[in-house]
Amino acid sequence: AVVSTQSTGDWDVFRQTVTQKITNSSIMELEISNKEELEAANNMLTQILNDSANECCPTTYVSATTRDPPWATEEVNKAFQIMIDDLRVALTTKDDADWTRARES
Repeated sequence: AVVSTQSTGDWDVFRQTVTQKITNSSIMELEISNKEELEAANNMLTQILNDSANECCPTTYVSATTRDPPWATEEVNKAFQIMIDDLRVALTTKDDADWTRARES
């Protein structure tokens, strides 16, 4: 399954949620003076964004399977299977009569 959040969710609510979570966190009070403190602030911001996305942008699943085209009726599928079976026989036997039947099916 493919996960997509691009076309779903209310982006205004997302912005408000991010703003609220940042306001309620201590991220704005951090004094960043080295790489470790920068990494900690980055992790906090990433968590805020992930939590906000999970709350405001519902995950939807797109099926990985394709649907049959409208013309693929049971009759067409049976005819196709007969053609494949005849071709398989002709490839195996290499007999002229089998090749003729495969071409005509």
